Amino acid sequence: MTAPGWRVPKPLDTVEVEAAGGARIILRRHGRVDGPRLVLSHDNGVAIDLYYPFWSRLASRFELIVYDLRSHGRNPTADLAGHSVATFTADDARIRAGIERHFGAKPAAGVFHSLSAMITLNQDPPGSGYAGLVLFDPPMYLPDGDHYGIGCSSSPGRGWKTSRRTPCSGPRRTGTGTNSAVRASSRRRCSTLW
Repeated sequence: MTAPGWRVPKPLDTVEVEAAGGARIILRRHGRVDGPRLVLSHDNGVAIDLYYPFWSRLASRFELIVYDLRSHGRNPTADLAGHSVATFTADDARIRAGIERHFGAKPAAGVFHSLSAMITLNQDPPGSGYAGLVLFDPPMYLPDGDHYGIGCSSSPGRGWKTSRRTPCSGPRRTGTGTNSAVRASSRRRCSTLW
């Protein structure tokens, strides 16, 4: 097996932020300090370094602040009882404050994948603290429990279920991301969509 052909470079700056319960979160700055600021984080169970082949392409134009969620990646392991969306959401406010305190205040766009996208949407109001958001695969679903958008359709014969059940029946499950929900919602003819 061949090793990957890339290495995450040494950051321009590194700072550690204390989160709830004493968890430590390391913020790293890459790219152009004088460029527009992007803040990037990752999905559950991985680290932002895994996304380097993607965010490295932004470094010539943007200031990049990258961080791992608590107990992920380069961060020390914290109490795993705090491994919840509520705790991660509380951490996000401290992360944003730490970015401004250590790297200076300026507008920032958040670029987040899956769990980190959901954390940003759990702020009150959603996305607060960011000038804009780019969210990849946030684990969101149609509120009616019909995550695949197959409960009703005017397109029989295209693989869509045409049962008489109500579109709002069915348990809430995980496994389908926003892309599927958007595709499904654009095809649905239900008045109960949102």
